[in-house]
Amino acid sequence: MSRIPLVATVVGALLIGGATTGGTFASWSNQRQLHAHDVQSGQLSFTATSPGAVAVDQTAGYTADSTFVLDDTSVGKNNRQRITASVAGTPAGITARIGTSCASATTASVAVDTTPASADQSLCVRVTVDMPTTAVSGNVTVTISGAQRPTGWSTPSTMLQVPVTVTPAVSTPVAPVISCGAFQSNGNYSFTWTALDGLTYSVHRSTGPNLDGSFATVTATGNSPYTASLANPSTTFWRVKATNAAGTSGWSNTLRLARDGNGINSIDCDAVTP
Repeated sequence: MSRIPLVATVVGALLIGGATTGGTFASWSNQRQLHAHDVQSGQLSFTATSPGAVAVDQTAGYTADSTFVLDDTSVGKNNRQRITASVAGTPAGITARIGTSCASATTASVAVDTTPASADQSLCVRVTVDMPTTAVSGNVTVTISGAQRPTGWSTPSTMLQVPVTVTPAVSTPVAPVISCGAFQSNGNYSFTWTALDGLTYSVHRSTGPNLDGSFATVTATGNSPYTASLANPSTTFWRVKATNAAGTSGWSNTLRLARDGNGINSIDCDAVTP
């Protein structure tokens, strides 16, 4: 029986046949052993792309996904590898799961079987806010390692980081409080409210009774102070709502503007209830 002496150097991978990573080893000197295991000497290795950063807010159950790609870069006849990716650490208040798709990312670890000829494998890390009051920014740590199939030797593990940014939760705004302002010119009177960053304000007017259903939108993007245009004579009722990404507030309080004539004293403003 012929014998095949073989010596190779492995850097950052594994020499099939029992070599220690980074070392030099004479592997599978007996040809029968090669045929029995259906492998030749070679390297067992993989690469992984860097996952993207995600942003979440402090809302219970808020999720965001990040993906990366595994490539089996092993060299050698019929090398078969099982690559395992596991969530090894998360920031406070955050949980993370991993899967071969974002929909299947429901466990802390996933294993995929690959060969050098197989297509690249995409994996998804799903980040979830578990404890909103304690959730902080940081990194989800994923460790990845490979092992020969069905049995054999393993590749060195590598570590990936998924950067997570936690922002304060956005809640539905409270109703604005509007106040009488000042006469501007004949038929024009301004009223005000405290405007907050991140909110848009819609101004509504009723030319009839001061009832919820009677108010129509005058502008969807009003600014404070807002100048109302008034017919002569007229009595109108005015309200404001605030809107952000989470929703729209209830009605503000109501102002009644009454115009009778011209001049600085021609317009009355007072707060009224429905």
